[in-house]
Amino acid sequence: MSVKSNDYRQMAEVINYLSQHYAEQPSLEKMASVVDLSPHHFQRKFTAWVGVTPKSFIQYLTFDNAKEILAKGKSVLDVSHEIGLSSPVPRQHHVDQLA
Repeated sequence: MSVKSNDYRQMAEVINYLSQHYAEQPSLEKMASVVDLSPHHFQRKFTAWVGVTPKSFIQYLTFDNAKEILAKGKSVLDVSHEIGLSSPVPRQHHVDQLA
């Protein structure tokens, strides 16, 4: 297996994992362990392949989910609690990003 195809397999595996577990806000160490890499090497490889850091990717998945929930008619307060934003100051910052 070539290096590129192995890298692709690893990134596909971790993206699949994150799409199922983003609500748990997995640590860098946990994400790296999914593909058996050191956290440092994983972060560099993920960022190079995906174009954003793992943390930014998790935020994207979280906010994308929040937009879907908002579209179903739930209140901003309910959605913010569902996605794990419990403090009013960060909540407003993140809600502004959804708009």
